[in-house]
Amino acid sequence: MRSILFRADGNTQIGMGHLMRSLALAIILGDAFNCRFAICQPTPAVNALLLGHGFPVLSLDTQHIDELIPHTQAEDILVLDGYHFDEAFQKVLRGKVHKLVFIDDLMRGHQVADVILNHTAGIPATEYEAEPYTQFLLGPRYALVNPLFKAARLHTSANDILINLGGADIQNISHTLTEWLIKHYPKCSLRVVLGSANPHVATFSNFPQDRLTVLQSLSVAQMAHEIDHCRLAIVSCSTIAYEVASVGRPFIGILTADNQKRLAHFFVQEGLALGVLELPLKPSRLFPLLNRNGFDESVERQRHYLDGLSGQRLREFFQTL
Repeated sequence: MRSILFRADGNTQIGMGHLMRSLALAIILGDAFNCRFAICQPTPAVNALLLGHGFPVLSLDTQHIDELIPHTQAEDILVLDGYHFDEAFQKVLRGKVHKLVFIDDLMRGHQVADVILNHTAGIPATEYEAEPYTQFLLGPRYALVNPLFKAARLHTSANDILINLGGADIQNISHTLTEWLIKHYPKCSLRVVLGSANPHVATFSNFPQDRLTVLQSLSVAQMAHEIDHCRLAIVSCSTIAYEVASVGRPFIGILTADNQKRLAHFFVQEGLALGVLELPLKPSRLFPLLNRNGFDESVERQRHYLDGLSGQRLREFFQTL
């Protein structure tokens, strides 16, 4: 069985997006490949997350390439996900492994990887500067979404609003949203999911507990359950939005980082989201989205683009490598 080494980091400073995308791919491929992760200074929470899914963790002291090289093997597929894996980094590693895969959403610099994987919609291969041999897996057909996030009918009793702003949520946007919703929507109940890297957990202790449930460090199965049982979600314009759309739930996107702009534009232009808000947030822009019609239409658009087959496509492609 071929081995895959994933090189990605996740922590409070950079967030958890890179790591969670790689983890989703590892889960998708796990039955057909031996997957392991190389992480720079992994926190106990990151170790627990990866080990909980059965993936060994190689702990690196630095991000320097010389520390990674001894962990690579000639027969490995190496998957990189991070903004510091530039052309020079890729060139060295490509000569030491069987195939090099780069998960990317910036389209910046020259790429020498064998495969570029970017699940952001609306980006053609022509936006990349790459080698003639480079293959491209682009758009939601290759969405990095765990198979547990699958289409499900809305529960008729669902009344919860789910909030998740990524693994770290450095600006504590979740707290701001919670404060507004508890004040202005007295009939709704909130379920706020905080990632393992979130430093703001204590700030939620003063909210009325009969209106708010705070959840942290959920497993993939637990997160899928929360999405399945919500009426509406407010999430960052990242992989979590694809997960919500894969289940088929109305959502409002929050643009929390510049690299999310293309995905946010896609959500609005194609009607997958009820709307997308930029920072700084304003209640006057949020509340009309909560009150608008068109929930069913947005779910129909979600299922048009996210058909539940991305995992199958990814497995089939990686087996050709």
